[in-house]
Amino acid sequence: MAYLRGLLGPIERKNGWHLAEYVGDPTPDGIQRLLATYEWYVVEHLGDPQAVLVVDETGFLKKGTKSVGVQRQDSGTAGRIENCQTGVFLAYVSPRGHAFVDREVYVPREWAADSARCRDAGVPAEVPLQTKPQIARAMLERAFAHHIPARWVTADEVYGNDRAPSVGGATAHPVCAGLQAHRARVGPHRPRPRPDGGGHAGGPCTGEPVAPAQRRRGVQGAAGV
Repeated sequence: MAYLRGLLGPIERKNGWHLAEYVGDPTPDGIQRLLATYEWYVVEHLGDPQAVLVVDETGFLKKGTKSVGVQRQDSGTAGRIENCQTGVFLAYVSPRGHAFVDREVYVPREWAADSARCRDAGVPAEVPLQTKPQIARAMLERAFAHHIPARWVTADEVYGNDRAPSVGGATAHPVCAGLQAHRARVGPHRPRPRPDGGGHAGGPCTGEPVAPAQRRRGVQGAAGV
């Protein structure tokens, strides 16, 4: 309950130390123990065969240079390029509720090429250089390996444009419905964009067309599902 009070409280920064101070704890040990060692029974309470696995990223604005992966990069949180970390998240959504089930910090190429900086920040040497879509696919593989029931996987165009091989290669996996970027020239003698936006939903994580995706207007620069 103390952790929830902190999340719902008026404090601006909600890391372990700030949450602990807000609820009156002398150290963040209790809050970190809750997040790191407690078992969260998402499937037991929210599991549904028609559930959706949602992939998305978000930026955490920073002022320093020491946090893992921090640099000037596109931030959906700020809607522009900012000094920030980027995290890729996997959420589970069913008629019974929703919850996060996995997350990873994105380590940019510049960081991965600087072994001393990674070592000083505590990045394990065995952590590979991965793009955001590769991180998402790794999280989906873990979800499938743990038999999390789901019918769909959704993501925005950062992940929908990924042309990597299918996740796991098994048709028993959920259907991927990643949005894709669509560009078309418009002029006196140019064809106009298709009314449906030109996107499509994929087959069982293979990119095979199933049905046109309806275009939804978003905020420019924002990263969201």
